[in-house]
Order: sequence, then C-alpha cells, then structure tokens
Amino acid sequence: MRRRHPLVPFSLVAALFLPSCAGGQDQAAPTDSAPPAAGIDAPAATPDWQVRADASHDADAGFALATSEAGTRITTSRFSGILYRPDQAATGTYEVLATIDVLPGSRRSEGYGIFVGGSGLDGEGQRYTYFLLRDDGKYLVKTRDGGGTSTVVDWTASSAIRTLPSSAAEGDRASNTIVVQVTPSAITLLINGERVVRRPRGDLALEGIAGLRVNHGLELQVQSFDVAAPSAPAE
Repeated sequence: MRRRHPLVPFSLVAALFLPSCAGGQDQAAPTDSAPPAAGIDAPAATPDWQVRADASHDADAGFALATSEAGTRITTSRFSGILYRPDQAATGTYEVLATIDVLPGSRRSEGYGIFVGGSGLDGEGQRYTYFLLRDDGKYLVKTRDGGGTSTVVDWTASSAIRTLPSSAAEGDRASNTIVVQVTPSAITLLINGERVVRRPRGDLALEGIAGLRVNHGLELQVQSFDVAAPSAPAE
C-alpha cells in the first residue's frame, strides 16, 4: 500500500531573501550544486521539514517556502540544499515520486529533484544519492558523501524533460514527474513515465531518508512528493 506524504499544509512559512545575483552570472558554466557541505546550518525549518544548506554561508542566502492549494512554492536565491522529514525513510524495494513545476525566473543551469538513501543528514558525514533535472532538458545522477560528490550519470539530454519556452511569461510552467525505483539489484530513473536510467545499485547510498534537492536561483512549485511501495517495478 502506498504511503502518501503530502507536502501541505505547513504551519510555518519561512522567507529570507537576498538581492538577485549580479548580471552576467546567469551565463556561468552549469552546475549541479553549491560548494561541498561545510556546515549543518539551515536557513529555515518547519514542523514538517528539515532544511539543510550545502554550506554554512548559504544559511542566510535567500530561501522561501510557502504553501497553497496548488502545492508548495520553493524559491531560492544563492541557497542550495535539501529538504527532508527524518521519519520518511525507505529501504528494500520502494519508489520515490515527485511532481515539480518549474516557473519563470528559474535559472536553466541549475538542478532540482529528489534524493534517496539519506543518512547522517544533520552532521558532517551526510550521505545520499540524488537525481536532478534542469530546465535546459538535461538530467544528472550523483552521490554525496560528506563534503564530496561523485558523478554516476553526468548531465545528459532527454526529450522526456519538459522545459519552459524562452519566452515564458507569468503563469507558464513546465511540469515534470520524477520517479526513482529501487530494488535489491537495480535502480531506475523515470521522467514523465519514460525510463532514462537503469543500472545496478552497486555501492550507491539507497537505504535511508528520501527528500527534495534544490539548487540556486530556482522558482518551483512542488505538486506532490511520495515514498511508496513500487506501483510497477521496472523489469
């Protein structure tokens, strides 16, 4: 039976904004994260979510969380990091599903998505595997172990990813459903129902807490986030 973990309602809305980055930085080389973790400070927390910045200086770098009937709005400035519930863990055979809308104002060079296998998330020994999309139509799979990260699948283009048009206006959005399926032998990444990655699980961090990962300069609307028994495990 599926265990649903709706994102709403929250009882606390937290917002800390800094001015937008100076012009020209949007043309910087694409990244998938802020500098490696240097601390455990969080810019905000709610009774439902823990929030951890990648680096301690990101703790006041601009972050907002707000909810409505449409879901949860996440806004980042220089902040990048993870959101999670400590009791939302998954082991064995499971899947994690998130439907996330990218809104106008998001940087195409920055990633958003989900992570699994989280452990030690409140300390220097944090470990997890994460799956990101970008609004330029590419996806990435990486692992974090303490202060370092390793690439499993580098940024790869996929026609399965929905992106905003270059002329996107207020009210436009690009909605993507990300599903990670985990079995004792393999992991599978599906984007909008299309399988884009399937590989042996190897020594990847896959047993532990699941949550959301967001990077710099993003405007997102999270429609749903679930941890569940797989509805249709990939063969």
